[in-house]
Amino acid sequence: MRSAGEILGAILILVGVLALFSTTGLFAFGFGELWRLSVALLVIGAGIWVLMRSGAFGGRARQAWDAAPGWGGPSAGGRTRLIGELSVRGPLALAPSRYETFIGEVWIDLSAADVPEGETNLRVSSGIGGVRVLLPAGVGALVRGQTLIGDLELFGRQDEGFLHERVVATDDYASSARRVRLEATSTVGNVAVRRVGGARPVEPSAVDG
Repeated sequence: MRSAGEILGAILILVGVLALFSTTGLFAFGFGELWRLSVALLVIGAGIWVLMRSGAFGGRARQAWDAAPGWGGPSAGGRTRLIGELSVRGPLALAPSRYETFIGEVWIDLSAADVPEGETNLRVSSGIGGVRVLLPAGVGALVRGQTLIGDLELFGRQDEGFLHERVVATDDYASSARRVRLEATSTVGNVAVRRVGGARPVEPSAVDG
């Protein structure tokens, strides 16, 4: 499942197939049942999304993330969208922010961003659709990535399938004057975090989720 369009397309095809079978009598699905099934799936997905954002699936990675020094509290800015792609790119002054959408991809390109000295906190999440983040060169990063259904890629290391969570820091994170602390999560969809020019990941001990 590489995009929100593919995911939504698969759902529509499933509902359409069930509707077709209903007209042939192969399955006793009426349109009322199909509507209730669709609503139930959306409610289940929303519930899972809320649980993931609250840290209910955290495990050791979540504990290590919460225990790490320097967490600066809630994000102050950002954008929220219910349906549709959320894209942020181009020159900008980076500030603590939260970017999230329920259905749709979130694409955050910070390659041209002006990152202030110290640590900047970012939270990026998608219910159905996936998350992609590109960090600028020369900026240290501590990243917590989480997916329920989808692939997780953090600085070149990829986990495929289901239920992934990992906390990874770049090798220059501790020594960098400018740092980003990023939380990237998706319920259904892939999460990919990369840095311009590449970055060697360093995983804190006992963090492998």
